[in-house]
Amino acid sequence: MAKRKPGKGGGRPAAAAAGRDEGGRAAGEEAAAKRRRRTGADEGDGEATHHHQRHRKEPQRSVGGGEMEAETRPREEMANDEVVMHISAFLSWKSPRAHALEETTEGDDAINRSAMRREEPLDSISYLAGFLEAETSSGDGEVTSKEVASEVAITGEDVATLLLPWAVARLMRLAASSATGNDGGVGEMGEADALAWRALAGSLGALSPKEIEGGDGPTSEGAGGANRGTSPHEGLLSGSLSQGALNRLVPCAARISFATKANASDGVPVHAAKAFVYLARRHRPPFDGACHGLLREVDQLAFAASNSSHGLNVPQQNVVFATLSMLHSLMSGANAKKLFATLSSAEVLPRLGRLAKASGESEGLVRGIMQEGLFHPVHHMEGFRTLGELQTMPPLPKLSLGDATVEDADGGKTKEREPEEVAKGKGKKTSFQSNLFSSVQSLFALEAPSGDDGEDLAESMHDAAATANLLPILTRAFFERIRDGAKQRPGGGEAEARLQFRFWCHLVLPALKWLFRGAPVDAGDGSSSVTVLSAAAETLGLVLEFDAYLPSYTDLDGEHLAFLEFATQGLLRCVEGDEVDGADEKEMALVASLHRILRLNHRLLHERLASVVSFACSCLSSSDGGQLKKRTQSNALLSDIVNIYRELRQVGHFLSSTRDAFSAVNAFTNKLLDCGNVVESLSMAYQSCPSGQLHEIWSFFDGWIVDIAAHEFEQPEPLEPSCSDTATAELSFAVQMFIIFIRNVRANKHNSPELRAMCEKSAKESVAKLLGKASGKADIVEDSKGHRGILMRQGFDLCGWLVDLHTRSCFWIDDVDADLQQSSFLFREGEGSDDLNVLAYLREVAEETVSSERFGAWKVSWLPQYWESGLEDNDLGELSDIPGIPLPLRGSLQRLALHRVHQLHAMIYYGNLRENERHAVDLQDDHSSSQLLTNEAKALVEFALYVACSQLTMQSTPQTNEDLSESLWVPVTQSLCIWTHYCEPLHAELFLIWLFSTLCQDHCKALPPSIARIETTAALTLVRDASFFDVSQVMSLFTKVGIHYAFAQFLRGIDAVGTISLEPGGVTASCMELAERKDANLSLCSNVSAVAEALAIVASMPLELPLCNENLNLLDRIVGLDVLGSRVAVQELDAHERIDPHLLNTISSTKSIVVNILPKILLGSSDCDAPCLANLPTLLSQNSSDFRGEEGVLSASCGAISEHFSLCVDYHEKEPRLLEGFFVQMKDLIDDPGDGPFASNALLVRGILRTMNSLDRQHSLSQKKGQATSSLYELCMSFVCHVHEWLHSGEARPLERMGDGVEFSEATVAEILLKSEILSFFGRHIDAMPTSNLMTNEQKDAVRKSVSTAFESIVVARGSTHSIESIHASSYFLASMAVAPGFLFQCLEPTKVLQAVLDALDRASEHGLESPLLDAAMCSLIRNADLEQTRYITASVLQERGGKRLDLALVIKIFHSLLVCANRKEQHEHVSAQCKTFLRLSMGLLRGRRSERAQIRSNVELFAKAMTTLISKKELLLLSGREIAMICCEMNPLFQQGRDMKADAGGEEAAIFKSCCSVVASLIAHYPKQLYGCPSPLFSLLLALLSDVLQTSDKKCLTLNCLEHAKVCELLIPHRMFKKHVVGLLLAYIRALNEGMSPLAKSKLMPSVYALLDMCSEFETRQINAMIDVSSKALFAPVFQSYRKYYQYHGQA
Repeated sequence: MAKRKPGKGGGRPAAAAAGRDEGGRAAGEEAAAKRRRRTGADEGDGEATHHHQRHRKEPQRSVGGGEMEAETRPREEMANDEVVMHISAFLSWKSPRAHALEETTEGDDAINRSAMRREEPLDSISYLAGFLEAETSSGDGEVTSKEVASEVAITGEDVATLLLPWAVARLMRLAASSATGNDGGVGEMGEADALAWRALAGSLGALSPKEIEGGDGPTSEGAGGANRGTSPHEGLLSGSLSQGALNRLVPCAARISFATKANASDGVPVHAAKAFVYLARRHRPPFDGACHGLLREVDQLAFAASNSSHGLNVPQQNVVFATLSMLHSLMSGANAKKLFATLSSAEVLPRLGRLAKASGESEGLVRGIMQEGLFHPVHHMEGFRTLGELQTMPPLPKLSLGDATVEDADGGKTKEREPEEVAKGKGKKTSFQSNLFSSVQSLFALEAPSGDDGEDLAESMHDAAATANLLPILTRAFFERIRDGAKQRPGGGEAEARLQFRFWCHLVLPALKWLFRGAPVDAGDGSSSVTVLSAAAETLGLVLEFDAYLPSYTDLDGEHLAFLEFATQGLLRCVEGDEVDGADEKEMALVASLHRILRLNHRLLHERLASVVSFACSCLSSSDGGQLKKRTQSNALLSDIVNIYRELRQVGHFLSSTRDAFSAVNAFTNKLLDCGNVVESLSMAYQSCPSGQLHEIWSFFDGWIVDIAAHEFEQPEPLEPSCSDTATAELSFAVQMFIIFIRNVRANKHNSPELRAMCEKSAKESVAKLLGKASGKADIVEDSKGHRGILMRQGFDLCGWLVDLHTRSCFWIDDVDADLQQSSFLFREGEGSDDLNVLAYLREVAEETVSSERFGAWKVSWLPQYWESGLEDNDLGELSDIPGIPLPLRGSLQRLALHRVHQLHAMIYYGNLRENERHAVDLQDDHSSSQLLTNEAKALVEFALYVACSQLTMQSTPQTNEDLSESLWVPVTQSLCIWTHYCEPLHAELFLIWLFSTLCQDHCKALPPSIARIETTAALTLVRDASFFDVSQVMSLFTKVGIHYAFAQFLRGIDAVGTISLEPGGVTASCMELAERKDANLSLCSNVSAVAEALAIVASMPLELPLCNENLNLLDRIVGLDVLGSRVAVQELDAHERIDPHLLNTISSTKSIVVNILPKILLGSSDCDAPCLANLPTLLSQNSSDFRGEEGVLSASCGAISEHFSLCVDYHEKEPRLLEGFFVQMKDLIDDPGDGPFASNALLVRGILRTMNSLDRQHSLSQKKGQATSSLYELCMSFVCHVHEWLHSGEARPLERMGDGVEFSEATVAEILLKSEILSFFGRHIDAMPTSNLMTNEQKDAVRKSVSTAFESIVVARGSTHSIESIHASSYFLASMAVAPGFLFQCLEPTKVLQAVLDALDRASEHGLESPLLDAAMCSLIRNADLEQTRYITASVLQERGGKRLDLALVIKIFHSLLVCANRKEQHEHVSAQCKTFLRLSMGLLRGRRSERAQIRSNVELFAKAMTTLISKKELLLLSGREIAMICCEMNPLFQQGRDMKADAGGEEAAIFKSCCSVVASLIAHYPKQLYGCPSPLFSLLLALLSDVLQTSDKKCLTLNCLEHAKVCELLIPHRMFKKHVVGLLLAYIRALNEGMSPLAKSKLMPSVYALLDMCSEFETRQINAMIDVSSKALFAPVFQSYRKYYQYHGQA
């Protein structure tokens, strides 16, 4: 609300306006006088102040703005006049005549109303009401009112004081008339009444205390008028809104708020709702009166509105919330007993239950009302504890549908006893708390109310549903109060739980009886029963959450279990009835209830598990996406059932229940297999199944399958289609469940014979029944149609997994019979048996397939046609078609063949063992049997891959293709490690084609989404498995197939494919010709994403290619692909000024693959002329010239050229022309770079020189001395000289052009790196090089001058640059030159070089950069420095330069380098003289404790490195006891108490601890005798280290610290002199044990404690025993005993 502006719109305009109205002059003058008194200014002052404020607010108007000021002042005066005019009009209407009208009797009400309607200034009232809305609103008022409110001095409070009495008086008359009307006063409300509600809402909003305003609705805190008196207008509010007035206005406002008739378009209900919120805050009726009056009326109105089409709107929700807030505030002064009686009455409970669901906030208020009004910890809870009803369980009826009677235990029919009679039973104490149960029971009464059956029944159902909303609230409130009280009642856990459970039973039993009856529930839409059922499910969840019932609790008479049995039986009646059909909410409530009952006690559902499983599976069948919650709940229920019965070792009962569910003709039970977690739980159950139960479960599945097949499919008369479909579904489900069992059974040495026998039994029974009477191939083709085809497919699948289990079982049997004649136990024909011989059929199908002409044509032609035209070739589909094998049986036969291959693999292994044993004893043996098995395995592998290939080349759509219902490649993937032993390269290549096409999402486009998802998952799982790379048969072809696949995909997406020769060795040449043609329109490849993905896979695989000549063909293809890809990229760049990212990835991957292939090429004499090898440098450099800005392409090109140079060096002795041709092409690139940028060319050449320097450091260049015309060294030196001359030519960018202040560019960085390699190579050879044609003395002098010039330029430029790249480049230059320090010192003064390196180190330290290159340069210079240079280094480090010293960390780093690298006697003498100085300086690294922890870690690590080196070099400095003590004392504060020991994410704490432990360990190892004289600093540090370990909470850090601490303690063991000081460490450990130590810290510290105890003698042990208390002794005794048992040495046994 805007505050009054003093003086603005003062008394003079108001008085003038009031003077214009004679009737209102006095009132106007009175209002003006009040305003003057309130502002403290007279009329003249007010006018002056108003002018001054306007002048200060708009200063620009005073200069050159006279016209605008003249226009603005009349507008403000007009606004003031208008407001005052409307106030005056309103005040003039408030004349004595008007007051007389207000005081008329009710008999003359109609006459008076008409008179007032003529007299009332409605326009003025409307304007003033709008003014109030603009003042109190947050921006949604009228624009005119806002403008007025911002320009006049009259505030909303002024207007509200005028309008409030009028609005209250008018609405009081409206309330009086509405109390006698039938429509709540809505029909009689006129324009003035609507304005009255608007004015009342605005006035109350302006005058109400601001503390209780906020938001759209009230808060419970300010609902009771506790803040009354905080408003300065409290007198006016109290006078106008007396409690008598509120008693009439509040109900009227509630009725108007929910009105939908007249004036609704004018927003009257909204204004009435807002007024109701403010009025309810001041309304203070008795609590029981409010519950039986206002609460009842608001409940009726809200219920009617919620049942309408639009429901409750926000203002109506605010009315409900305000009503509940008022009730909540009235509770504080009410009598506890009367409060309980009111809230627990049968009239109030349904009202609160309905209003609790009005909005989300309302439920919280109702919960607070119930908790404080019914379960107050002081007034109510003790009564509940002694309540007679809660001492016993309620009597349970037997479920009887259709009447209101219950059957007693003796079988007689009696009326249900009233709750009062139950409460007054013998031995029971009654109290007022029992009224709650009585009310709930009456609300859920079984008898229909008297009167009109229809209306009374509907009202009773609504009340029951509303009361059900309160059941979870009441249950939770009581449970929480009992739980809070139990914390103060030790030892009463089970008793408190019994009280909670019995309260729940008494509260919920009436609702359950109401729910479980029949006809009344079905009346209406069934929403009431859904509400009651949901409430019951929620209360069951509370029982589970608060552990109110546990099977382990004492239940002598089984009453608690009986009650749960009653609830379970009733819920299952709801499940089995027809009332849940289509009711999704009821189904979800039932699933939730059954799930919680299962978790409470599985025995409740044990005998009825079939119904539960059937119902849960039916809920899984919902295909609506919105019912995800129901499916999730059902899935969780089924998963918990399996898990519970797995833990109980009763999986057989679950399986029996599942079969019983199918017997109920439930078509949804097969949905069980769609639940991944249920199948996983079943798998775990079978894996942990006891061996004694295997036979029982196996017999169950066998019997299930045999019974269904015998009863349903072997009848003389065919079944009806519906019955046949059901039987087929059940049989398929049984087979799939059996397969899950077989796959997860774990075979071991004990159960293998039994499993083998059961496999044989199932093969003769279950498999035979599934395959039917078919005796040959023709019968199978005929029977594979319809239902028989499904059964036969299941039979072959089951047979395959039986083979798998039999194979696993035979592994554990010692004297296994390989059965080389019949080859398998499973497929023998019994005597006189007509059953199908599965082995004979499988062999027949496989042999006939692989020996057919179609198969031969497929084997010869499929791969060439695929690489030529891809899967789009129609001939491939014809080649892959398999005649004679029914489509439904292809997948099952393929899987059976793969299982058979697995079995044959084991049999071949055993056969080979037997043959080796006979060969060892010189017995003759026939190898034909093993060969037969091997031939059979190879034929089956060919058959399996042939079947899988048929799916790979399928072109029809998934909707019309029957054989795409399952994946044929996933079984091949799962058995990869077996069938590859018997495959040919063709089969491995087929598999890799599928793998690449799947990973690149090419093959998956023609598959259904479910199968595509399965195959993609299988392929990804395979390539992420490390064992995949051990399959040599596949890995040997991986790179080849990947390159061929990418090349073929790329060619299919561009034009002019016919001009490319695919002959070995000719691909690169043809691709070069095509790329050079101007008419070759090479557009962007449509398959570029698949190409990029395939090449990325090949480039990233950790493969080791064999060294062979075949790799040259791979290089030929990949280089050709790189040429074409680069050409397409150029055209793409010219056309669109951008390159597709997939194309860039393709080009980068091709070069990376070239790097992998080049080292594995075995070259012949004629291979050097191959275009892919001879022209490789030119191709790689030219193809990269157009997009070298791409770092990935440039880096890959550098790597490929460098690797090619290494290959040329390796073959120089054999083929010198290869290296000569390489250097010729690179020189051409240097001399004629074309449009390529200098930086790119420099980096390419630098890569070659870097490889050259690496080989030179390994002396590889000097070892290559063949019969070549030029030696390898001469060729390399010639190339380096050529590059050096190119750098100093006019076209290059010499460093001499750089000066101070010039920033490094990309070209300059490239030149520095290139020059570093050149000068580094010269530095190693220029002194030893004889004068020859390679380099003259003048050229050598030019090189030395070049070194000096480059060095000075880089040093000058380094001082002015700030880029990281330039700093690294200059550091690399200094490190490269320092490799040859002798040559560098010839070119430059040593002091100049040393100073430059020191400056570079200092600058890197300032930037916080690690400088390993500069460190290496410094170490190299120190090794080759003489005494004077060493003195210069130490002097430069210790002395100030330019008024500042070097960073202390840098000083200690250089000192450590001097200690390590100084290798001359004079250097050692000089360093030894400076050691004490550096020792004192190094202590400063430990004193910067205010730095960040990462900086402290760096300093401590450097200190530890320097100290351990100094301690070990006694020849340089022999430490005294004082210096040793100083070292220990300086490290001690690093582990001060009270540090923040949070998670050590960066590893700083562990690194600091390890560094300090290394220093201590070095001191103990090298200075033990000196430590004898100063043990206190040492053990003070050890105690600090131990305390730090005990403070550490991070597990990883704790483990590392304990390990380092144990190393130090073990070093102390030989030094028994410290045994007295060890006692302090042990006492600190014992004290930590007594205070509480984590189990992890205790276990990790055991080695340290054992080492310390090992130092103690008997005397120290007794001393420790005497110094600890009894509790510490009890804690330390197990530690000491374990030391004596496991660690202490007792002498030789």
